Amino acid sequence: MSIRVSRDLSLKDRKVYTYGDFRGVDFSTSPYLVAKNRAISAENLIYENGTVRKRSGWKSLCNLPGEINGLFSFEIENESFIFAYAGKEFYLLNWDEISDKYKYTAINNTCSYNPAMIDQSKLVSRRIQLYVNKNKAYIVGCGDYLVFGKWGEKFELRRVFDNEDTYIPTTTINIDNDNVNDENRASLDGVNLLSSYRINELLGVDADSATWTLDTAFGNNHAVDDNSEIDITLYTYDEENNKITLKINNVMDDKTLLYSIDQHNESIGSIDFTTGKITLNINTKPQEEGTSNIIVKFKCYKDGQSDVIEKATISTLFGGNGNSNRLFLGGNSDCRNIHVWSEMYDYTYFPDSNYDEIGSDSSSIIGYVRATDGVLLTFKEKNGSDTPLYYISGSDTEELDFQGNQSFVTKFTKSAGSINDTILAKYATANLNGDNLILTSNGVKGVDLYENITTNAYRLRERSRNINSKLLKEDNLQDATAIVYKDKYYLSVNGVVYVCDSRFTFQSEEDVGDSFNYEWWYFTNIDARVWCEIDNKLYFGSDKGEVCVFCENEYADETYQKTELEDILIDYTENSISYNLNLSN
Repeated sequence: MSIRVSRDLSLKDRKVYTYGDFRGVDFSTSPYLVAKNRAISAENLIYENGTVRKRSGWKSLCNLPGEINGLFSFEIENESFIFAYAGKEFYLLNWDEISDKYKYTAINNTCSYNPAMIDQSKLVSRRIQLYVNKNKAYIVGCGDYLVFGKWGEKFELRRVFDNEDTYIPTTTINIDNDNVNDENRASLDGVNLLSSYRINELLGVDADSATWTLDTAFGNNHAVDDNSEIDITLYTYDEENNKITLKINNVMDDKTLLYSIDQHNESIGSIDFTTGKITLNINTKPQEEGTSNIIVKFKCYKDGQSDVIEKATISTLFGGNGNSNRLFLGGNSDCRNIHVWSEMYDYTYFPDSNYDEIGSDSSSIIGYVRATDGVLLTFKEKNGSDTPLYYISGSDTEELDFQGNQSFVTKFTKSAGSINDTILAKYATANLNGDNLILTSNGVKGVDLYENITTNAYRLRERSRNINSKLLKEDNLQDATAIVYKDKYYLSVNGVVYVCDSRFTFQSEEDVGDSFNYEWWYFTNIDARVWCEIDNKLYFGSDKGEVCVFCENEYADETYQKTELEDILIDYTENSISYNLNLSN
């Protein structure tokens, strides 16, 4: 049997296809209708430097014991730090030239100030946020509110609550003694939710004895915490009419008695913890008439007062006139529709008056977006009974305080928006060259400002049409996370990454109004639970505790795993190597 093959190639019809201007993937359009410059199944390709190429590979630089919940690079006190939160433990990463890897040091137990030591029972394994302010790094979302910084010569991790430099407010001034009609008393600072302490200022009297009532005596069952420390500074005169300053406290065994620090053997007063009454059995004449001269620091803690801060899961920087000078916190499941904010440039001071209820308590605050016109867009869960979007705006006014110093007073107002979708993944919000992107249950959308009949308003516009068919089928989509790096938006979930480039957009007949969509790319084998940019390189942390970096001009993904005794066995007689099946291939 013989087979004849025609060598006359002209007998066959041949078609030549030229592919140019390749844009990305299209998982949503029928394969028969996909444009020629898009792919229906391409993986791990990206457009860079004028050409389509394989994405950069990554390599593992260390493996921490726990899922990576935060990875950050920052500088404080002229020193650079790489900071990680894995499981329920915080670490500092330090580069080791010999191993070409990161070594790590646990820092949960570095606090040397006992009142601010980390309470391990409060910590939860959850993704966190970090903000640097005044040479301190403040941490939100871990189940507590923490700060990393330098005290003395040592860098430490501490709780903010009752830390030694947490702001202690002067809540009331000009408190008259109980024998006169108290018409001078005036409120000053709000109670700090992050401090169990407060300060009252009393007006002394030219008499041998007097009693004053602290501001916590009204409406409280217990005005001062039992057996807590009382610190008093008294500015008055001695017997020769010389101005003096006396330090008074209750350091002796009987905490109800007050002593001058220089006269421990003789009591000069007393404190009633229940009624909040302070008695001083000495002359307390003010050095300046009508001026508070008795400064009392005392403790009055209310159970759970800091919970709204410590249990927060979302945060942003915002302020009056669109500034970024206050820390806003929300997402506490116990008070779903409440958020709080700090004082200007002080992340240790959250006055009890700095809070607001956003809509109904039937749905939780789920995320923030800083809009371009100085408005804070506050998104809530979609439940059908409350609008999922509120606009927060603030205005600063300059006023004189009671001492005649200039200060800013910020007033925040809110209004309900009109929108039909909301944030699904609280960690996937990012700004791509001015386009605020959020991940909703209907795909990635851009927050678009438009002019309404009466005022400016916001709407959501589709950005992910070409990937929605695959993206919306991902499990646990609410756990997705995102970052913007080199003008690209990286959205990761379930070990894959969807990438769009701000330079490549398109419009089609299906678009609504002036909307547009991005071209997208699709990466696999990237277990990115968190993202971080370090030294102009893209890093990610994985569910398995790996800290990894993308390497330009390298295209293989490299991981490593520490081995223990007998994990790997070499048999020289049999010329073989065997490994424990628990090790990754």
